[in-house]
Amino acid sequence: MRRDEELLRKLMLEIEADPEPVVIYDNTRDMDDEDRRVYYHLRLLADARFLEESGKFGGAFRITNDGHDFIGMMKDDGLWSSMKSKAGAALPRYGLRLLFEVGNGLLRQKLRDMGIPLE
Repeated sequence: MRRDEELLRKLMLEIEADPEPVVIYDNTRDMDDEDRRVYYHLRLLADARFLEESGKFGGAFRITNDGHDFIGMMKDDGLWSSMKSKAGAALPRYGLRLLFEVGNGLLRQKLRDMGIPLE
């Protein structure tokens, strides 16, 4: 199964919009293909430490602090596009953590351009 960055973005934004701090995703054996695809992507986000999965059998997800930072970057369409473009220029198949670091780099550069020096 291929990783879909737009689905990852959609899932993160949906989870953030949910009023509950923990979102339950039913990961039963009778999931259809789309359910499996969504669960796979939720697990990828957990692997990258943007979500934390808990629950006796898994399926309970909460956003981590890094996840909230990543969502902040994802909300800006221009920044999101730049992050994917710059990361893709470095590596054709980049990792989620690299994408996050590229976003941090772009934001740090923007602050420097505004006259706010960061070390």
